Amino acid sequence: MFSISKVRRIFFISIIVLLTGLIGTQVCAGKEQLIILANDQDYQNSQRLISDMQKYEVSYTRIDASKFEQFKGEQYIFILGGPKSGDGMDAIFKKVLSPEEYAFLEDSGNMDMYLKQDVWGKEQSVIVIGVSDSAQIEGILFDFRPAWMGNLVDWFDLDINWEEYVY
Repeated sequence: MFSISKVRRIFFISIIVLLTGLIGTQVCAGKEQLIILANDQDYQNSQRLISDMQKYEVSYTRIDASKFEQFKGEQYIFILGGPKSGDGMDAIFKKVLSPEEYAFLEDSGNMDMYLKQDVWGKEQSVIVIGVSDSAQIEGILFDFRPAWMGNLVDWFDLDINWEEYVY
């Protein structure tokens, strides 16, 4: 027979195990982060993006091309710049963009946003804010804000006021 103290002990241990499992699940669910890949100049020109990440408490890690190899398997990647960005970004743009998209961004004044899937890993989403000149970063982030923010809302289950994204 089980004594009452033994039953209590089993009950409390069961509760602790159950709670530990629930807490662990919530922590793991919140580990998703956004990888922002940009050289120094393009990152400095992306304050609109950084401001939104901070405002909505999206966890992000900013890296440059030299560190990309260790992060390229992450689920959510946001790439800023273009074929002329330098600092090792050219090879990354050649991999993520089609030859036509790459050529388009090489022409002066051109810019666009691309959403790519499964580039370096399964179930991976990559947003490319592509420009021919670093000075265009802030402008394209403004112009395409509803589109890229919509993806971030989906990826990170953000609760935002959409009225501030409609211009």
